[in-house]
Order: sequence, then C-alpha cells, then structure tokens
Amino acid sequence: MKSLVILILANLFAAMLVAASMVAADMEWSVVDSAGVLALTVFGGLAFVNLGYILFAWNKRRRRVFLPLASYLVSAGLAALVMHYGTKFVWWNTPFQPDTFLTGQRRADLTAAAMALDGKGYSGIADDGLNIAALSIEMLDGHPRRKVDQQVINTMKRYGLVEADMDDAQGIVQFLFCNNRLYCEYIWSKPDLTALDALPSTIFDEQIHWNNLTAIIRHFQGGESTNRPPETSRVRADFPFPQLKATLGDDLVIRLAATEPGQLVEEADRKAVLAALNRQRMPASRLLENPSVTYENRGTHGFKKEALCLNGNQYQGGSDDFYGGWEVNQVKKVMDAGLVTYAADGRHLKIKEGLSPQQSYEVEWAQVGIMSLAYGEVLSKRQFPKLKALGDHWHYFCR
Repeated sequence: MKSLVILILANLFAAMLVAASMVAADMEWSVVDSAGVLALTVFGGLAFVNLGYILFAWNKRRRRVFLPLASYLVSAGLAALVMHYGTKFVWWNTPFQPDTFLTGQRRADLTAAAMALDGKGYSGIADDGLNIAALSIEMLDGHPRRKVDQQVINTMKRYGLVEADMDDAQGIVQFLFCNNRLYCEYIWSKPDLTALDALPSTIFDEQIHWNNLTAIIRHFQGGESTNRPPETSRVRADFPFPQLKATLGDDLVIRLAATEPGQLVEEADRKAVLAALNRQRMPASRLLENPSVTYENRGTHGFKKEALCLNGNQYQGGSDDFYGGWEVNQVKKVMDAGLVTYAADGRHLKIKEGLSPQQSYEVEWAQVGIMSLAYGEVLSKRQFPKLKALGDHWHYFCR
C-alpha cells in the first residue's frame, strides 16, 4: 500500500513541477529551463512506471493497481490547467494578453504613437542595445532624417515595446514586444487586416529600397554600363540579378547603374521599376512557373519535408513564422486550393487557367512572396498571417 501512495504522490508532484517550470519559463526565468526539461523527463518516465506497476502488482493489489495510472492522467490534466491559467495570470496586463493590455490609457497612448509615426517617412525605429532611449532610426529612401517625437519614445519605453515598423504606403504601424521566448505584434492599420482581401498585392514606391536597388545593380553591372569598376558592397552572391535584369529591361538597368551612390532615382525610372515589378506579380507573368522555382521534398538525416526552393535555396514556412514564412505559406495555400499544381515532373509548378478575381488575388500574393524571397534586399512587402482583431484599427499577433 505504501508503494501505491508514493507513486500517486510522485505523479502529482512531477506534474505540478512541469506546470510550474513551464509557467516560470514564460516569465523569462531561464534558470528553470533545465528544471523543466528534468521535470518533463521524469514525468514521461513515470508513465512507464505506472504501467509497469499494473503488471507487477496485479496479483497483490488487483484493481487498485489502476489507481496510480488514473492519478497520472488526472495529474496531467491538472498540469495542463495550471499551465493555461498560470500563463494567463503571469501575462495579465502585459503585451502577451491583448484583452487586458490594450485598454484605456494604453490604447490611447499607443494610438497616439501610431498616428505620430504614420506618414512621416519613417521605415523603422528600434532600440539600440535594449536602450529605448537610444533609438536606431531608418527613413524611407529620399526622405530627410528626422527625430522621433519624444512622446512616442516615452510610450514605447513605458510599455516595453522594442521596435516599430512603418508602411506609409498602406497606413500600417507595427509595434514589437518580445522576451527571450515569444514575440508579439500590436498592429495599427487604416485598412481592416482581418478582411480576406484587406491589402492589395500592388507594390508601392515606399516598399522599394531604392538605394539598395541601385547599389545592387552597380555591383553586378559594374563596368558594363559605367566607367567605374563594380562596387564592393554586402550583396549576397546568389542574388538573382539576371532575373531582375530581365524583369526591368536592359535600358532601365543601364540608367539605374549610372545613378551615383545616394542620388535619388529619377521619377520616370521609379515609375518604370514599379510598373515592371507590378507586371511580374500578376498571374500573367507565370513567375511561379519559372524554372528557378520548385516545390519538393527535401531534408537531411532521413527526414524529408516539403519546401519551396528558389534558385537552389530552400525555404520552409510554418504557422508561427511571422517574418520568414509567409511567402512559403502563401505558395502552399494556393497549391492546397488547386490554383497552382505540380508540372509533369512533380517538382516545378503550373498556374491554373481561368482564375476568378479572388483566385487571381491569392496567386498574385504567392508571386509577391517569390519576389520577396528573391529580391529581399530591394523589396519590403508581405502578407499578414491570421490576426486577432482588437477593434479601432488595432490587430494582434503572437508567435
């Protein structure tokens, strides 16, 4: 009887230790990581102990041998409840609990901060070494550098927001909060981001990094169109310049290559670039059918997973990928919907004929995703994942 009671108590103690360590880990108590792993290991091992107890004590205890296993299952359920409600408790009034965080004065303060940042030519602001008082400020190309309103800095500091990204073209401001484990975004937006077709796939002037574009073209074009040697800059070796050049056309590339570092791109050339990129995002360009694009099973050590491959590079998405995965997820979405299918070789892709307007919209975004992966240094445009609507232009996402 004594062994039975000890096993029941061990089940309960290990389950509560697992729950406590998981809740504590969410509070950035990294010191509990090892304790949590140990607790999970012990609790998992107890499953086999409880099953073994049934076999070895049946003759002596009969039906009572099932009590430890029943207590194990009950303890697991209690641990799940403790983790669920414990996490809600420790996150109460923090950015990870939007229903309690974005209320009253906080909502008013953050709305004022978002409106102060929108449309001012900022690209992004971030803390410098976790010191929000020392901000790193990025401006859109062609916009003069300007200070950030002190009230905005105070608001970000007060609420622990470490970064803000702006999309002036569409009226979107994103505030980032993070700890060692989780990231969440509070997104203020003029359009309703929860609508199926909330954002157009159109590429806007503000979403092009013009200085990067001309620097990359000078790097690859070099002496072909100018009298100076190629620039030495941080351009990835696998940047698909031939594809970009074919999209823009030789004449436009030559003009852009002649642009001096820091010089503004002429308005006519900016319009020409935008027109070319916007043609490429349309289904008629068949970008998804480009030979450089495949969707196939790849992996290592015997484990294979479907992945989007572009110019030999492999990309994998995921439901919790906020920045690096939407492109792959969008391609998978149009494939699952039958709007894009495999070509005869089972690797390359083929776009369905006769797309409806809504279907065309989805394929456009898939092709924008391909462009985003290919021209990442030049193009900043992305689709949003499923967001939690908070009302009054606010949305929330956590990963």
